[in-house]
Amino acid sequence: MGCRNGGWPYQVYCDGPNEFLLSHYHADHYRGLVAAARDKEKEKFAWAPDYVFTPGLPKFKSNKEFYCALFSVSATVLGSESGSMDFDFLGAAQRLRDSISGSGKKSNFMYRQLFQGDEFSLGKQSCIALWPPRYVDDKVFSSSVEKALWKFEEALNVDNTLREIHNRITESKFVDRLLTRERSDADYPQGRYYADLVERWGERKGQPLLPAVEEANRALRSVANHLSLGFFTEGGLLFLGDISEKALSAVVDKLVSLGEVNFKHLIAPHHGTYWDKSLLSLRADTVIVSTGKRLAAKYNPNWGLVGNTVLSSYLNRDIQVVG
Repeated sequence: MGCRNGGWPYQVYCDGPNEFLLSHYHADHYRGLVAAARDKEKEKFAWAPDYVFTPGLPKFKSNKEFYCALFSVSATVLGSESGSMDFDFLGAAQRLRDSISGSGKKSNFMYRQLFQGDEFSLGKQSCIALWPPRYVDDKVFSSSVEKALWKFEEALNVDNTLREIHNRITESKFVDRLLTRERSDADYPQGRYYADLVERWGERKGQPLLPAVEEANRALRSVANHLSLGFFTEGGLLFLGDISEKALSAVVDKLVSLGEVNFKHLIAPHHGTYWDKSLLSLRADTVIVSTGKRLAAKYNPNWGLVGNTVLSSYLNRDIQVVG
């Protein structure tokens, strides 16, 4: 989907689709939506989502602390984004909807968090969510959360801007609302918590991160991958997002129990770098790997045992799947 100005590659911003699905809570997966909403001529865009789907926030020990930390580190790593779903992702969707309504009118979208077993629609396709579960009670996972939060505390002790961003996100109470409300068509605020910090983030953009912040970012992202959204359509598409290798076997077990093991198209997890031997139970006409130069070298060749054909966006460039 292209944008009409500002150095983007296309001249016209195109229409559709009606839905926007976020696979997991990494800000680099929704920066395009934020950039479009911040464009000075966003009112000329022809598109805004009617429905927004995100992975649900499972209940686990320290889940509130974890998401506050994850959004805070996203802010520091990316510089121009706040890291908060309130200010960035959901706020951007609301601004785009308002812009196509015209005359300053409010036009709310439907927002829904998805958990394992939930049914939803993308276009005319019926979909069933495979991951994440509503509750995570796993000792290895809990240990990973504790380790990530410990590294985050170390980062807070050496980075005052990170601490200030974290304080703002915590004070906003938005994570509390995400954890207690799974769906809504309510209005979303547009940045009142963070306006006074935007200039400071801009000053930091492009500067090297402190080692402690880098370590915290890696640890938090690893946990977030475990909670990525995965779903399938009957006999059609299997989407595995960034689901971690530790969770893939549970997802495959669920598919086997449903008798859903043959697909036309399978989008490989984490750019084709994640693999688990349980995936050999699946078959796909085409395995699609979305990747760039950095991760292309880490592609796991075992995906060739699952798909009759494997297509990579790095090698095959733009990929259009029909049917």
